[in-house]
Amino acid sequence: MVDAFIQDISKIAQENIEKDDYLQPMAFIIKEGEIVPMSLSNTDDEAKFRSYTDVGLVAQKLAADKVILLADVAARIVDNPEDAKYVQENYSTESPLSYPESLRLDGILFLVVELKSGTATGYFRRYEKHEIGYKFHELETYSETFSGGLVNMVMGGFNFDLEN
Repeated sequence: MVDAFIQDISKIAQENIEKDDYLQPMAFIIKEGEIVPMSLSNTDDEAKFRSYTDVGLVAQKLAADKVILLADVAARIVDNPEDAKYVQENYSTESPLSYPESLRLDGILFLVVELKSGTATGYFRRYEKHEIGYKFHELETYSETFSGGLVNMVMGGFNFDLEN
């Protein structure tokens, strides 16, 4: 069910990016095949933290099985020591969006967070923006053991003790 859902959402996300040059970050809370969508805010770090933590809180209240996070991202790519040094010297505190295109990947990130175990699998659909339109690549498994800030925020909300 999750793989088919991600494929369907990937097509809709592609249409939104092609039409609007924008993709609204979303979360989909899943319990026994039922899906509850939530729009996410990423206007600043505080809104992002609150938004992703709220996803975990709602998932906890619903006794959900998993959460799928969807976001348009720019990821750093560093394939060799020279690029790593260049990035560290010139871009270490900046968003990957400011990186030269040769040092970043733009794409749609899907994170499937298994709430019982706290593990996450990442899927990535790379795209390239051209003067006229976009070129989208196939959806790929990005990481089978994804961890990081977004997963930690969701799990923080999911594990929050609501009784105290």
